Amino acid sequence: MASEKRQTGSLIPIGRFSKISRLSVSSLRYYDELGLLRPAHVDPDSSYRYYLLSQVRTAETIRLLRALDMPLEDVQRFITEGDAAQARDLLNQHERRMEERIADGQRILAYLRRLQGGGEEEAAPQVQVRDLPPVEILAIHARVPETAVPGTWRELAAELHDHLRRCREHASQPVGAIFPDPFHDERAVNMTVYIPSPANVDGKGRIVREHLPGGLHAIIRHHGPYTLLHRSYEHLAAAMQRHGHETAGAPREVYLVGPTDTADPRNYETDVIWPIR
Repeated sequence: MASEKRQTGSLIPIGRFSKISRLSVSSLRYYDELGLLRPAHVDPDSSYRYYLLSQVRTAETIRLLRALDMPLEDVQRFITEGDAAQARDLLNQHERRMEERIADGQRILAYLRRLQGGGEEEAAPQVQVRDLPPVEILAIHARVPETAVPGTWRELAAELHDHLRRCREHASQPVGAIFPDPFHDERAVNMTVYIPSPANVDGKGRIVREHLPGGLHAIIRHHGPYTLLHRSYEHLAAAMQRHGHETAGAPREVYLVGPTDTADPRNYETDVIWPIR
């Protein structure tokens, strides 16, 4: 009993730890649930959480990484990573994401200024309606915050290509992504990154073999950065509405020219494909 009192006496209650670490009590509870920052002691009667002063540095690191909008999965890897080189890699990867976001923000600002100034809109790209055949695909499903979508897409696309190489095959068509959510939630975006599969290649691990139905589709080719893809979606929806088409499934994007092909997002080419009826 005496040792438990001494132990509790050396601990910091969650309210005081929140003040010291500048993390809210609700955040501390959330990080406890995630296993990211466990309290040193939880009172068995009151469930009150206590922390050690030595945990302040970990709390500070979490707060700073989250202030940079690093995804929680990467924060956890950074905190638990014992290898300094791998921790530096995580920081370098996130720095690249931040640089991409700054560049995207500049493009969005230029677009908004052009709208505000009453500048002429670029000519709307042509919308095609085509009957596409069904296709067998290799796919990986993921659920990530919106800010993590570009990095996740690159990671999963590389994983799919590596799988094909290990199977002594090569990709004859570009990687695509399906976004099945009926409503947009920037906190959790469901996405399926896929690549058309040769007939003799099966999935492995989280890579699964699936069937992509064929049928009537509305298609538009987007030229330029992904941050302005909404314009092509708008043109696509307007054309579907004009011709009396209704959606018949989730839209998908096929990345004909992307970050692995060019350093300039203005040169990206993306087909936006929406099943219709």
